Amino acid sequence: AFSVMPGGDGFFFYAWDGGGTYSAENAYMLSWVPGPAMAVAAVTGPTPKDDPFVFHQEFHYEQDLFTAIAFFSSPENDYWFWKYFIAGEVGENVRTFQFEAKGALPGGDQVDMTIRFFSATESGVPLEHHATASVNGTPVGEILWNGIGPAELAVQFDPALLSGGTNTMEITALLGSNVEYSIFYVDSFDLKFMRKYEAVNDQLEFRGETNGIVTVTGFSTSAVYVADLSNNRMPVLLDGVTIDSTGG
Repeated sequence: AFSVMPGGDGFFFYAWDGGGTYSAENAYMLSWVPGPAMAVAAVTGPTPKDDPFVFHQEFHYEQDLFTAIAFFSSPENDYWFWKYFIAGEVGENVRTFQFEAKGALPGGDQVDMTIRFFSATESGVPLEHHATASVNGTPVGEILWNGIGPAELAVQFDPALLSGGTNTMEITALLGSNVEYSIFYVDSFDLKFMRKYEAVNDQLEFRGETNGIVTVTGFSTSAVYVADLSNNRMPVLLDGVTIDSTGG
């Protein structure tokens, strides 16, 4: 959907993330043809509140860099993976993943992280696959599992471990004393943490959660636009939100 900016100097365009297994890209072609205009809803802007409200931010990190179609029978399966590991093989047993956690609140609730694996070998030895995870050099968890197939590691850690800039997650594949070989992949990982209603680079995607009034700070301009993305295929532009300023 689209909406022309006041004065006609430009327009807003929003499209949902299609995802899927057939493309690593989310691309849209714009052309001058009739299309669905973004709906506009009139709202009554309340008085801004100074309370330091927070919300739970969720991020999904995934890169589809190679396929492993031999383990799947349907083209609808997600057979794309990010990185592979060969336990005990120097240079192939440790991988790092860079990610950002913008706005993470150091004193907030524990951070939830879920890492998705897929093992590609089966030796018959119990708990043959073994992976450890660390964030910015601090161990946060480990997982052991058997056979060929998916596995998930869900951990919690102190938000103080996160940096406002680039963070590093490190995964290490360990080879047990009775295990001859172990190969597995990382598919993706999710992060959930508390953050303030504070814009980064003049934008913020957020949830209201249980807050009746939400005040978002951190903008460098008064030209702020708000859209309701509850239905990500039909966004609604909100008209009448309160734009205020603080400081000198």
